[in-house]
Amino acid sequence: VSKLYTALVVHHLFDLEKEITITQSMLDSYGDAGHLVLDEKLLPDELLYALLMESSNDAALAFAQSFDLPATSTDKFMVQMNAFAKEIGMHNTHFSDSSGLSSLNVSSAQDLSILSRYLYKSEKDILNASKTKVMDLATTTDHGSHHFVNINPFVYYPTFAGGKTGRTDAAKEAMVSMFNEEIDGVKYSIVIIVLRSDLGQREINTEKLLGLFRDKIKK
Repeated sequence: VSKLYTALVVHHLFDLEKEITITQSMLDSYGDAGHLVLDEKLLPDELLYALLMESSNDAALAFAQSFDLPATSTDKFMVQMNAFAKEIGMHNTHFSDSSGLSSLNVSSAQDLSILSRYLYKSEKDILNASKTKVMDLATTTDHGSHHFVNINPFVYYPTFAGGKTGRTDAAKEAMVSMFNEEIDGVKYSIVIIVLRSDLGQREINTEKLLGLFRDKIKK
């Protein structure tokens, strides 16, 4: 879920026309989601698909380390992440890394609802990327081909407007999901935030809450 916020900060801080070069220290992050390759160069918006669709930790670290080149430290990016969180009203949120792997990344359902509203009102491009089912990047002189497949199960829901899944041992399962529902001719934009779900339960819990919302509106 931290990656959803990382994408927001990238859109505010980065020159979206300036390529990011993938280094070995970026590839040393946990996992290989996104299947990035050493020395290839990608534009920030291309890298966002790996971040949001496949939850690439390498992509998250690439953004953090590219903010203050040539250093590989992520400190300055984290300062900006935390400062912007406070600026938009996320006062119970703190980030220690850009991927969400750190157990020191903390937030609340209320703060994540603030983030969701901000994205929905001001950053539809990020939400559109997060709900893209499949994204193909062709081979260029700067990078090889990439085939990104979204791991979020709600991308196949017609009312899904965007969101992000998350899972760590410390946080258990989390999910932020936005939907555009229409009930009896009335349109509703809603966000469902699930934190600390048991393994395999975040989607089920989200569906239960979505069902409760529909039932309450119909009554």
